[in-house]
Amino acid sequence: MISTALGVAHEGHAVAECVATREDARGQRGADAAMRALMAWAVSLGAHCIGLQVVADNAPAIALYRRLGFEAVCENRFWVKR
Repeated sequence: MISTALGVAHEGHAVAECVATREDARGQRGADAAMRALMAWAVSLGAHCIGLQVVADNAPAIALYRRLGFEAVCENRFWVKR
């Protein structure tokens, strides 16, 4: 296994989380395959909308999500308590 993606689906919506690729396997489109599988799974459960979050400076992930038809609809800020 070179890439993983976690999905949650409920009432027509799905969220992709924890998309990751082994460092030594980057550039082999493993995350592409994992996301396509997640998207097919979500649609099979009735999802008509799939969302995800990506850090603004993660250019490879943004390129992947654009290739898969995702588009940015807002900007989030991460909040932490230290």
